[in-house]
Amino acid sequence: MAKKSEFPADLLPSCWSDDTRMGVLFAPFRERSVNPENFDGKMKFWKEMISKYCHWRGTAKVTIMDVEESLTRNGKKSYCLDKVFEDMQKERSLRVEQDFMEPPQHTWLGWTTNLLVKTPVKKGLSAAKNALFPTNYKEVAFVVLEVVENHASMLQNLMEGRILSQKDVVKEAEEKFKLTPEGISLAIHALHCQQKVAIRRSSVESVENPSQGILLKFVYKDEKKILEISDLEYSIYELESREKELTAIMDELEKDVKEEDEKARENARKGNRSLAKLYLRKRKILTNKLDKHTNTLVNIQELLSKIHDVSHNQKIMQTYKLGGKAFRDALEKSGVTLEMVQETVDEIRDAIELSDDIERVLGEDLSGDSSDNTLLEEELDLLLKEDKNEEVPAASGGAYDDLFLRLEALKIPDDTPSYYSRKQTETSQ
Repeated sequence: MAKKSEFPADLLPSCWSDDTRMGVLFAPFRERSVNPENFDGKMKFWKEMISKYCHWRGTAKVTIMDVEESLTRNGKKSYCLDKVFEDMQKERSLRVEQDFMEPPQHTWLGWTTNLLVKTPVKKGLSAAKNALFPTNYKEVAFVVLEVVENHASMLQNLMEGRILSQKDVVKEAEEKFKLTPEGISLAIHALHCQQKVAIRRSSVESVENPSQGILLKFVYKDEKKILEISDLEYSIYELESREKELTAIMDELEKDVKEEDEKARENARKGNRSLAKLYLRKRKILTNKLDKHTNTLVNIQELLSKIHDVSHNQKIMQTYKLGGKAFRDALEKSGVTLEMVQETVDEIRDAIELSDDIERVLGEDLSGDSSDNTLLEEELDLLLKEDKNEEVPAASGGAYDDLFLRLEALKIPDDTPSYYSRKQTETSQ
């Protein structure tokens, strides 16, 4: 991180080299009524420079003294920053850090208590303190709200839907966005006030790294409000943390085992059997410890697998329920009922029977004459009666001869022209 006095030249405005223009901008403010346009332009210039300064520093926290020291020109400081900070406070784009870091009140009881009890008491104590020990306004720490909102948005996009320790959040944000731990803490607090991050204390906490014991859960983009870290999520995080720690320890143990083995072999080759045995004992101790850690790691991984299976099965069950409800709703909206289906099937059966009747009627013989058919039926009945009453003679004659003659008379002569030959004759003509 660059020093305060090394503000980068590429962030300076083009007018920075203009002595006349910068002399006006560094001078104290006059009354706005004298030259409103110049007053507003000067105010806008310094507000933009304060924002650039905060982004360069990687934190939304700022003091007048810090800006004066960093944005000097030819050894001269600005004499108008007090007025700029006062104006930013009036328009609520700047807040005192102590007020900004107040715990959020997400319930009516907490909000009422804070409004009617805590705030008045705090203001009274602050007024008494300022009366006894006047505070230097230039040393008061402020938070630029525009900058902290920008940092909070970047952090939310980076950590969306994740649960991890504050230490890991700080480390990742420092590498990704070049933010300071102070700036990251301000961004986390802003997200917490917006109910976009949940905070819970972890059992893993140390004096050297207090942020290691703070768990942070970031909201998904499609969620309006973050839910608190559940016991299940907390347990999964703790188990995964132990898994990572054991994996790292086992990696180191494997390296140590390999080193002790190499030392034992080297001393054995040199004839130092006592040292070789000593290193073998060390290797055995490390190997036993590695085996214990391996068993512990396997148990943790098996437990994590079962927990994830339970969560997965729960999601599948919820999916089934939603699918069944959607199917029932679709049936209800379609208006289809069992009675309607039965009526439809009956109508189809009736239609099929009607179709069969129509086909049967259409398939009847339309070429025969009813009178001829009657005569033929009578003759067949007569023949059947004769078959019953009389035996068929061995030789021709009698009534059968008469029947054969009558049947021969019904035959068409061979020389009678057929329909096909008649048609050919007509065509040739």
